[in-house]
Amino acid sequence: MRAGSNCRSCGAPVRWAITSATGARMPLDTEATEDGNLGVVAWREDGHRLATPVVAVNPTSALTRYRYTSHFATCPHAASHRRQT
Repeated sequence: MRAGSNCRSCGAPVRWAITSATGARMPLDTEATEDGNLGVVAWREDGHRLATPVVAVNPTSALTRYRYTSHFATCPHAASHRRQT
């Protein structure tokens, strides 16, 4: 996973992932957790020998052993990043 990125709002370290459903980039909290709702279902090489996780929402436990929480769920400033509808 990419190291060295920080949230522009709160400054917390984040890891970037790709969603399996849309291919969009998503910030994750850096530490894996047993109760995370996002599971790594694959790894994608980016050409710099860094592997980016591909995550799915609530995958079955048979598919993944690494679970993370979206940084949008824990960032105190997440509302400022939401699109206005």
